[in-house]
Amino acid sequence: VALAVVLPWGLPGDQLLLVAAVLSVALVGLAAVLPPGWRRGPLGAGGTVMGLTALVPLAAALVALAVPATTAALPWRGVATIEAERTGAATPAVLLAALVLAGGAALLAAVAGRGRLALPGALAGGLTAVLIAPVALSLPLVAVLAGLGALTAVAAALPSRWTGGLALGLAGLTVAWSLASRPATLTVLAGLAVLAAAVAGGGRPVATRTVAAGTGVLALAGEAAALPLAAGASVRTAAFLLLGVVAGAAGTAAAARRRRPAESLAVELAAVLPALAALSLAATRGWSASLAFGLLGAILAAAALRPDRR
Repeated sequence: VALAVVLPWGLPGDQLLLVAAVLSVALVGLAAVLPPGWRRGPLGAGGTVMGLTALVPLAAALVALAVPATTAALPWRGVATIEAERTGAATPAVLLAALVLAGGAALLAAVAGRGRLALPGALAGGLTAVLIAPVALSLPLVAVLAGLGALTAVAAALPSRWTGGLALGLAGLTVAWSLASRPATLTVLAGLAVLAAAVAGGGRPVATRTVAAGTGVLALAGEAAALPLAAGASVRTAAFLLLGVVAGAAGTAAAARRRRPAESLAVELAAVLPALAALSLAATRGWSASLAFGLLGAILAAAALRPDRR
């Protein structure tokens, strides 16, 4: 009935989508106040409309991901004009609909007796809105990075395992956006390394600390590689800085092996990637490749001869 009333107004498609999102939440809200025996009808109708409506914001999120994906594929070449990337799939009305659906998903889970799914549903809708917002609102790069950085920090500070995974996803998205320019890349990677170290050294669950420890090593390695390249130095300089990160990771893992064995192992495993990258970058010259292999061999030998591995 509500759609029959609204359709003759000739609203644009994105605004009609917003009306459908509000309608779906209203139906779920109606089910919440009805007696248990009367809830199935409006709850089913609201859930169906909500599910169908959510397809559009999800498609808009995929469209919006084209911008950071292009930036990551072509680093330090600037952001393609966001306005040019905007399509009818990513508009302010679609963004607002995604936010409405995020709240509606949590309400639907609570009313349906699946309270444990309320937070994941709200986070999924919220992440969709985060993906759409930069494109839908044509935000400048500084605002995008500041917003994503703040959301990453907040998600990392919360104790839930769901928010830990969300923080990791947001961190990856922030890094992808930051590759638009050298200063942004250096700033974001440094900030991510500090945040990861704070989470890994805090009182979070072991799984969260372990992921944060590995993420911190990768962020620090990215900073070590990006810094000389941004300054115009050779890739061999970046290679030896990466080996410095690998050596530091090996030392950190050795120091933390008793108090925090899971984090120690995560640090060592994460250091494999910068080690391989260092060898690849050093291979541009014979002498640098020889020196890199020698240094990495010494680092590995020291790690293998730790007291707990003899």
